[in-house]
Amino acid sequence: MVEKLDFSLIVCEFDERLGPIPIISYPEIKNKLALQIASKSIDFLIEEEPTSAKYLAFLPFPLKKKKAIVANFEWKDKNLRGGAGVGSFSLIFKDSDDIYYYKYIKDIEPFFDEATEQLIELKTNKAKQQTLNDKLKEIHKRFAEKLKELIYNDSVTEPKSSYRSTNIIIQTILECILRAERNRSNPREGIIKSHLINYCSLKSTTADKYFLKLEKAGYISSYQEPWGQRTRIIYKTTEKGRERYQWFVQINIEIEAEA
Repeated sequence: MVEKLDFSLIVCEFDERLGPIPIISYPEIKNKLALQIASKSIDFLIEEEPTSAKYLAFLPFPLKKKKAIVANFEWKDKNLRGGAGVGSFSLIFKDSDDIYYYKYIKDIEPFFDEATEQLIELKTNKAKQQTLNDKLKEIHKRFAEKLKELIYNDSVTEPKSSYRSTNIIIQTILECILRAERNRSNPREGIIKSHLINYCSLKSTTADKYFLKLEKAGYISSYQEPWGQRTRIIYKTTEKGRERYQWFVQINIEIEAEA
């Protein structure tokens, strides 16, 4: 079992002149990677629908052997186009540690909510850079303490690989769709396929295999909606899928308890 998880936090925003830019990170992330994170996180979060901001997304950076858990936030600013600014708050970690973050995601989700609320307040009040620096260090400390607590209390030894069982993958897919369906601000019934793949951090080929199996099993269904000159696929759960989701949750809890 690992003793601690090393990670960095980074805040990025969309600049009307420069596009997506990093504004602060702690511990400091090298400029090239910081720019990649800014571009990928902001582009993903504003690509299609602002409602995707309601979810934490796992985004891969394979060349750097890193992954990011990303949340976005908006703040009011009458001087900006649309009267609001858009930013992303991301936790960056090593690929090899991803199994822990998948396991602990529900435990640290409230910390993302708290962090983005604090960032919104600071950006709304046009806080100085040093104030942002101090706040990010404080947020990093809270995240580190929570992760340390989770690791200490976790009786499951570190696996030899980051392999995720079929049960966990299916549970994650169903959970992501259900979260989208429960989001009252979601304008559609279900979730966009590209968003689902990113939230589950699956390769496209692997995701397609699971989506096909789950459709054939009657756990999920799909439909197409117009998107400009093209269409995109939307997935939603069925009654059977919602029932089976509870089964998978219980099965995985029991399996972990026996580990």
